[in-house]
Order: sequence, then structure tokens, then C-alpha cells
Amino acid sequence: MAARRAGQRCQGRGSHRPIVPPASPSAATRGHRPPDVDRQARAPLQRLASVRESVNRGESLETVIRRQRPPIHFLREQSFKAQVNRWSDERLADALDMLLEAEALSRTTAVPAEAVCGRTLMNIAALAKAR
Repeated sequence: MAARRAGQRCQGRGSHRPIVPPASPSAATRGHRPPDVDRQARAPLQRLASVRESVNRGESLETVIRRQRPPIHFLREQSFKAQVNRWSDERLADALDMLLEAEALSRTTAVPAEAVCGRTLMNIAALAKAR
């Protein structure tokens, strides 16, 4: 049986889905404009910043999570708590600044928006991993 290449169509039973999706420079953002991806990445960080601010004021994390609207799904609560504990206020502010700068850079210069978006998301991931 011959190996299939990326993007080749499957010939069996009416399936027209590729066996291996074609390679793209930005598989995670396929079909979305980079400024939209930056904006979508900003929302969870803003939510984390809001929760961190409430916790810093002395409220319990459990109370703050219960008050969130839209509510955090019960299967995601532990993950969300870990994220709140992982991100410091300074790193959240840095990440949000990076997203705003990336959006401005991609809108006002000739720098390719995909490159700016990809680099920004990678920098934020590295920031999240740093302790």
C-alpha cells in the first residue's frame, strides 16, 4: 500500500477528508485573522487577571470562581485554579501588553501579521511556563 502524502484525498466510502492535513505555517490559526487570534487570546488572560485581583484583595479563590460569569465549567475548575496560581500579576500584565503591542504592530506596519501573532503566542507560552 503506497504511503499517502499530506493533503491527498481518501478514496474509500465517500470520505473526502485528507488522511494527513496539509502542512501550514500556522495550523492553530488556520482560517482566522491574526488580530482576531490575539484578541481571542486576550479574553482568558483578562479573566485570570480579574480573578487574581479579587484574590489579592482577600477573597477566597472558591468564592471568586463561583461568581464568574459565564461560569467556569466544573470539569475546568481545577485547571483554572492551577492557572490562577501559576500566573503572577506582573506576568499577566506583561502578557496582556504583548498582545496589545502585537495587534498594534500588525495593524500599523508592514510586518507580516502571522509572524507577529505566532511569535507573541510563543512568548506568552514561554512566560506561562516560567516560574
